[in-house]
Parts: sequence; structure tokens; C-alpha cells
Amino acid sequence: MDIEYTQWLALAAGVASLLFGFRLLWMAVALAGFGGALQLMPLLDFTAEWTDTTRWVVAAVVGAALALITRTLTKTGMRVIGFILAATFITPMLEGLEIASNLGEWGGLTLSVVAGVAGAIIAGIAFKGAVIGLTAGWGATVVMSEGLARWTEDFEPLWYLGGLAVLILGGVVYQYRST
Repeated sequence: MDIEYTQWLALAAGVASLLFGFRLLWMAVALAGFGGALQLMPLLDFTAEWTDTTRWVVAAVVGAALALITRTLTKTGMRVIGFILAATFITPMLEGLEIASNLGEWGGLTLSVVAGVAGAIIAGIAFKGAVIGLTAGWGATVVMSEGLARWTEDFEPLWYLGGLAVLILGGVVYQYRST
């Protein structure tokens, strides 16, 4: 049950987003942008020859740029945050539950874009609640996929969804009480 270094980093980022996503909003956007860039790179042919280090550096630049753009453009930035966070946590969650596993690469991308648009609309309507909900949801998904899923591989999807719901609810309550 060894967890790699990168999985520990992802787990730490998920916990930080789950508990402090609203306060550390720019960090959450940077991490989501980084993760989203890494997820989308296999779809681009020219990245196939890149080394892992090059992919990580490019993904880090994408994450940093998104955080700076978000910080500069507050109202529009909130919509960008909603898009990024929803797009990067909905699709992996549905694929992990094998609900969207047969969509293929472009079906997954389409699902991410649709989820992102929904997240952008929600973020534009209800800024604080949307950001807390999205960061808690994204953090809970990362925690479940990187941490708890390693110890609960034999659980049914219902248990996974239950654990995810408990983490999201706990993260939302904690963030609302601490802001």
C-alpha cells in the first residue's frame, strides 16, 4: 500500500482545497489548472514526445497563469474558477465510478466542458457559496481518488459516493464556519 510522492502531493492539495479553498482560492485555482493541464496533455499530439519534467513545468505555468488571471479579473475570474474546478472534478469522479468510462477521449473532454460551463454559471450566480462548494468538491474528489480509494478499493460505488458526500459536506461546513 505504498503511495508515491506525487500522490502525497495530490492528497495534500486535495485536503488544502477541501478545508481552505475559499481562503486559499488562488492556490486552489493554480492546483486545478495544473491538474487540468496534465489531464489534457495526452489529447495534444505534440506533447507525446515531451518528458515528464517538461509536462510538469508547462502545467505549472498554466496553473500560475490561471491564478494570476483569476486574481486580476475578479467577477470574470470567479466564472473561470467555476469552470476549471467543475471541469476537473466532475469527469474524473464519473470515470472513477465507471459512469462515464465508455465515453472515449473526446466524450470525456466534452463532459468536462459541459461540467465547466455549469460550474461557471453557478460561480457567477452565487460567488462565495459556489467557490466553497466547488473547492470542497474538488478537494474531496482528490482525497477520495488519491487517498481513501487506495484503502477502500473493494467498496461499492454507493460507499464511494457516500464518502465523497461526507467529505464535501464537512468541507463546506468547515469553510463556511471559518470565513
